[in-house]
Amino acid sequence: MSELTYVSLAVEHAEALEELELAVFASISPDDLYNADELRVLAETFPEGNFVVLDEGRPVGMGLGILVEFDFAHTSHALVDITGENGVEHHSIDHPWYYGTDISVYPEYRSRGIGRRRYELRKDCVRRLGKRGIGAGGVIPGYADHIDTMSAQAYIDKVVAGELYDPTLTFQLENGIEPRGVIPGYRYASLVDDPFEAGIWEAPVDSWREDGYPVDEFIVIVEGHLRLIEDDGTVLDLHAGDLGFVPQGWAGIWEVVEPVRKAYVVTS
Repeated sequence: MSELTYVSLAVEHAEALEELELAVFASISPDDLYNADELRVLAETFPEGNFVVLDEGRPVGMGLGILVEFDFAHTSHALVDITGENGVEHHSIDHPWYYGTDISVYPEYRSRGIGRRRYELRKDCVRRLGKRGIGAGGVIPGYADHIDTMSAQAYIDKVVAGELYDPTLTFQLENGIEPRGVIPGYRYASLVDDPFEAGIWEAPVDSWREDGYPVDEFIVIVEGHLRLIEDDGTVLDLHAGDLGFVPQGWAGIWEVVEPVRKAYVVTS
């Protein structure tokens, strides 16, 4: 087994890391992934906070991030809200929080300690730069086995208490990450492996913007009030018993007017 090395992101890694993104997240639109141009800009802007895993010179994994302002009292967001349109628009060396924007590794290199080492590098960067800490959004893949019996928040609480194990969240907890809220929209991560998903989704009163909705979604409101305000001015108000459809590419504001519980079916 070859020895892996860890280096700062450099411009010459960009093409290979774009290939990594496309391979690891094959069912996600390339528009929602880092491309080579964005990776070059990131390498030129913040190399000390971005890390590449090399196997005999070949990039096989990466951990990316930028420095941002973040309001932990309002955690709902999309990744583009953090990064801006070009991946670094909202980055500033003066901002207090390191936000992890991407962790990717080829499947054949998993279980070799890469994830833990990338967290160590991120934490070292935060200490060296005198920042307040690390933030990130992440999926909770184990929730798929419990989605019919508990809310996402209840599942997270049980993982935190050690009553359940989640491959992602448990690992994050072991690395000092503290869950601060449920982020609507991350449920679509399962579409990486399966082009079809159905389930129950809950959200508290909140609002957020969607730019280019990633899936076609059929909605049935079980309880609560959800309002969708499209960029062309069309407003769709959905209450208990109402049906709705959000097409792939939709752009506008999701507003949870009253705490909502909905059944959904999505396809990629």
